Amino acid sequence: MPVCVSCRGEYEALPRETEEVREQVLACTRCGQDNRRWHKWDTASGGAHFERFFLRSIPWGYLALISFLLPLLAVAAADSIVPVASVRIGVPLAILLIFVNVALLYAIKDSLWRYDVLSRVGRGFRPSLVALGVTFFVLALIFGLALVFMMEARADDPEARPTEGLVRVLTTIMLALTFVNVTLSAMFLAAHDYSNWLDREMPQPIFAQERRLLDVIEAGVLEGIRRATGKGDQGVTTTIVELERCRDGGVDLVISAEVASNEKESLRKLQNWKITTNRWGRTKKMSQEGPQQYVELPTSDTDGADQGEEMEDDEDHGTAEQEEAEVIWERDYRSQSATCVAITSSSQHWTE
Repeated sequence: MPVCVSCRGEYEALPRETEEVREQVLACTRCGQDNRRWHKWDTASGGAHFERFFLRSIPWGYLALISFLLPLLAVAAADSIVPVASVRIGVPLAILLIFVNVALLYAIKDSLWRYDVLSRVGRGFRPSLVALGVTFFVLALIFGLALVFMMEARADDPEARPTEGLVRVLTTIMLALTFVNVTLSAMFLAAHDYSNWLDREMPQPIFAQERRLLDVIEAGVLEGIRRATGKGDQGVTTTIVELERCRDGGVDLVISAEVASNEKESLRKLQNWKITTNRWGRTKKMSQEGPQQYVELPTSDTDGADQGEEMEDDEDHGTAEQEEAEVIWERDYRSQSATCVAITSSSQHWTE
């Protein structure tokens, strides 16, 4: 089944050619993330991926492709390099390493995106893709300058003999790594551009969405506690007491679980559980921490009886007040009726 871009769970997708994919919510069964955009990109053609990574990254993607031709510069300057390093070995070695590194980094471009996100949310030192690109460029510059200085020293001393043995092996490796490091620098910077595009267009990995990560962890832990205690859905409630992010992007947390006791309905057992998860929210270790505590809850029968008595008193009091009000209203009504009769009689008398 397709893999969720956020938590590495699973989601069920319709065939690629159907139009319903555009309307259907491809929700992950584990974290609930909608994978419509990711599914469309993940099932796109290889040419679209190649274009997005290399041709849309200017100038780094183009430099990574052109770097296959950089070792030919050593062939052009072979007369100056041969006394210091072996061009016949260094150039093929550089081309081979460039091909391997470009193919490898392109194959793991999505993992490089997750690494770049993790470098922003994880603990500890984790260099970003930009930092790696700059580092490899500096190494290429150092190796290249070292070879240039050695060639310049040989040029000033015509009687100097070519390098031999271990020194020649090291200088040949330096010659190859000069071009390889330029390629690595361009690839990491192109991967950074690709990572920025994914940040804008795709859902973030779950270790960058703390609320979703905690929901997934708590659901898994709750199920584990229910299985360990033999309680159903209504028998366990959990509360997060302590939380700390790990270096790998996972979480160390302490959860307080309130478990219904088998001995008495009003008795609750409090347990602290220590959980360690990986960056995808999967539990690596779960253990009970500290002694168990018991809490007695107020019985509902007594409270219900008291509330019932209070309601009955209120009803009796309300009935008495209502009856008294009816008597007073009836007395006032009769008094007003008698007054009206007297006034009517007086009016007739004066008329006559």
